[in-house]
Amino acid sequence: MWGRSVTGAPPTPSLPIEVNGMATLTSVNDQITDAVRSRTHAALGDALVSLTQSTGLLFQNAVSAQQQATLNAQAATTQGVALLYGVDTASTGLATKETP
Repeated sequence: MWGRSVTGAPPTPSLPIEVNGMATLTSVNDQITDAVRSRTHAALGDALVSLTQSTGLLFQNAVSAQQQATLNAQAATTQGVALLYGVDTASTGLATKETP
């Protein structure tokens, strides 16, 4: 439990210990609580950095996929137009022309 201070100083952390089956509170060294708090904050900072880096990579991959899809669509359009222009319509027109 965290105790309340009347003087406005930060509360002194305590840990429960069991004496004769009853839990009692004991104070904890401030250096220990500072070290635990510092490590917890460092772990949260590491997690935040990892999250932001993975999100950035996610968006880079999404942009790359969109660019690849656009490139494929342009290539397919180019091939389709080339195929249409490559059809020999003159010979088809002569074959269907009525002879007198």
